[in-house]
Amino acid sequence: QCSQCHTSTTDWRAISFDHTGLTDCRSCHAGTAPPNHYPGQCSQCHTSTTDWRAISFDHTGLTDCQSCHARPAGHFSGQCSQCHNTTSWSGATLANHSFPLDHGGAAGDCAACHPGGNYTTYTCYTCHDQNRIAQKHQEEGIGNFADCVRCHASGGGGEGEGGEHEGGGGGTSEGSGGGEQEGNGHEGGGDSQNGNNGGEEGHEGGD
Repeated sequence: QCSQCHTSTTDWRAISFDHTGLTDCRSCHAGTAPPNHYPGQCSQCHTSTTDWRAISFDHTGLTDCQSCHARPAGHFSGQCSQCHNTTSWSGATLANHSFPLDHGGAAGDCAACHPGGNYTTYTCYTCHDQNRIAQKHQEEGIGNFADCVRCHASGGGGEGEGGEHEGGGGGTSEGSGGGEQEGNGHEGGGDSQNGNNGGEEGHEGGD
């Protein structure tokens, strides 16, 4: 009888069911799991019969996070566990970020270098003046300065001196541009003239 579970005659969604002694959840809940769901019994994770959202899962021995957790668009490649832990998904720690998060006073503002939420590319022109950068590099005989982190890998002062630059050599090169990044790290650009980390242009919003 419906009334065994549906205890209210005014709200059909108000149900109460005694799960005591039932071990095969899928005998009732067949077809309700989302795509790419864990194939085991529901009760292995869903420990409460009153709140379906209360879950507990033992991740011991599991190494391929993406077998269950598909990453969103524009996300880093690599395993989720590089940044996320298994107890609190929102408490992520950025791993292998080769460029300083506080470069030029950015204070961890990702959008300063990665506008639009696409973290697979970066720009340094949020803070550095593109025309000035082009002029300075051309004066040094540096023809290829689009990929800033090729010479300014850590954003520190003095980087770029004596480095290999396409079209000419060495010198202290100032500035930044933009480029693509792969893997799990973020890469940006920096001003290295006179050892400044941030440069004469100023970094109010971060780089």
